[in-house]
Amino acid sequence: AAPEEGQVKVASKIGTLILANVEGDIKEAGNISEFIVEDGQNMFNRLPVSFTARFQNTGNIHLKPTRTIEIKNIFGSITDTLEFNASKGATLPKTTRKYEAVWEKGVVNTMTGGFWSDFWQEYSNERCNFAFGKYTATLNVTAGTNDSVSPTAATSFWVMPWRVILVWGLGIVIGIFLVIWLFKRYNAWIIKKAKK
Repeated sequence: AAPEEGQVKVASKIGTLILANVEGDIKEAGNISEFIVEDGQNMFNRLPVSFTARFQNTGNIHLKPTRTIEIKNIFGSITDTLEFNASKGATLPKTTRKYEAVWEKGVVNTMTGGFWSDFWQEYSNERCNFAFGKYTATLNVTAGTNDSVSPTAATSFWVMPWRVILVWGLGIVIGIFLVIWLFKRYNAWIIKKAKK
């Protein structure tokens, strides 16, 4: 029915966006305007670590930036490689689009609320999602015909699993004291046996 005077009628329609290349003066150009660890954070106690990248299309045709995020440890060895823009999302001309990626390993279980239960739950999370030291993530992007657009960007961050360090450190210290104590007891037993 037609809306009466003074009424507003809202109708929703679904459409499909079709991107096509046409003949003419085509300019393929773009750059990475930002590549950071999510929220600009640079210290973590475990994985996952989320990355945010903004790709700026400065050309006059849509581009689909793809390739990898390479994560290297403090020694320069590749720890992991993430696929960038796996869904092949396009950045339209003269616009900037945000892309996200996550470096993760295992399941992260939620904490229950008590201090000790939270401590041991997070300790378990750190063990299952372990990483240690300084890492550098390098975003390598290719886009356009014959990968004519290929900017790169890098960001660094630290992972310091302090609960794992604390528990393992205490375990090592206790183990050393136990070995020393056993060694002294053994020596005392040998000396006592020799005197007899």
